[in-house]
Amino acid sequence: MLSERMAKQATLPLARVVPSPQSPGKLSVTDLENQYRNADLMIETAVRHEVPASLDTLAAIRRNLQDTIALTSLPATVRRMAVGTLLRCEAYKAFTESAIHNGSRRIVVDKESIGSTIAPAEVIATVRGGGPGATVRMTRTKAEASAMFSVRDRHRASFLALRFEATSPLEAAPQAIMLEGPGAVVLAEDLTVEGFAQDLRWIRWLNVRFNKCLITYQGGPLYLVDVKFSDCKFDFAQDAISQWVLSKIRASGRSPVTLSSEYRF
Repeated sequence: MLSERMAKQATLPLARVVPSPQSPGKLSVTDLENQYRNADLMIETAVRHEVPASLDTLAAIRRNLQDTIALTSLPATVRRMAVGTLLRCEAYKAFTESAIHNGSRRIVVDKESIGSTIAPAEVIATVRGGGPGATVRMTRTKAEASAMFSVRDRHRASFLALRFEATSPLEAAPQAIMLEGPGAVVLAEDLTVEGFAQDLRWIRWLNVRFNKCLITYQGGPLYLVDVKFSDCKFDFAQDAISQWVLSKIRASGRSPVTLSSEYRF
């Protein structure tokens, strides 16, 4: 794992790219959008290559983004992109905390594991696909196991570059990833999840595809970045935020969704 000094060196270029709250008055909309795109690419590349950030530098970047989003004069398109970059920072923070908390503990699923059955397991590690087609298949029902992977409250985990498949009927399907409390910090990045009943709360979802899943959301912190829903069923609470989230997901069709329960646009 990188030392704190190296983590700062990896994060400082990101701090230079993300526009400051003063930038909207100095840069064109096109220039602002390009800077956010560059920042998004840097974050996703760092997570993909498992390069942790300096948490102090990342906190300063997040404060800058929050101050920018709060500007009433900010164009709507720029605000949406700033929210997307902020949510990617949240995902990057989750990955970094997981890497620091778990050290070198990693579970690698290589392509030869396709079709294997993994018993439900508590995770304190980075679980990563070792190659194209890396798949974890769950054959148990929710009556036999509530989730394929569970993360205890106050624990950390990352799930990267994997395909999750459940073979039981959807009404009997467990969750792919279950958090046992709001203090758990989990990143799910570059996943395909098929056939599970998944609660969206608390998990940082980055570049994830849900296929034929039962998606539940009963309020609480929500982090979706470039998430696609295909042929899914939805069980959402009736409160205003839950219904706003559901309306955004349905309006997106098969296009990716980026949104947060905290920032409505």
